[in-house]
Amino acid sequence: MLIKEKYDQLRMIDEDYLLIQQEYSPTEVFLEITGFLNLAFPSWKLNSGLGAGASEFMLRFINQYEYDFYEINQREALINLYLDIAEQYSISREFFYGAFVNLSSKEVVEMSPDEFELYFDKDLDAITDGELDQCFTRYLNDHLNLAPFTFEF
Repeated sequence: MLIKEKYDQLRMIDEDYLLIQQEYSPTEVFLEITGFLNLAFPSWKLNSGLGAGASEFMLRFINQYEYDFYEINQREALINLYLDIAEQYSISREFFYGAFVNLSSKEVVEMSPDEFELYFDKDLDAITDGELDQCFTRYLNDHLNLAPFTFEF
């Protein structure tokens, strides 16, 4: 399956992404979170950032700060929001990056011999372990700068 098709399918079934799209995309808290992430962590949407975990990460902060943002002091809520995002980003990035690596490994292993040869231009039955590692590294690098979610509603 082409990566674009895979990400199109993911956007249609990811419950957190759909909830954000349907209920939170026009809200100030959504705009503040995406604005801060864009400034502080420009690659947050990419697989090298939060990748497929971006919607889960965002929804956690939307749920945590939605009430504070509208019912309490907005300035104080923004300061706390920005500090919490900054504090949690690297931890979450490591977690979601690990999930991305595991998923990528699974995708390479589950390729049919024809898919493998088409993607890597190598015969799966004739490749060494070292070459297989190189193929996996290439697959990871090919997908690191792709964004499963756009958050542009």
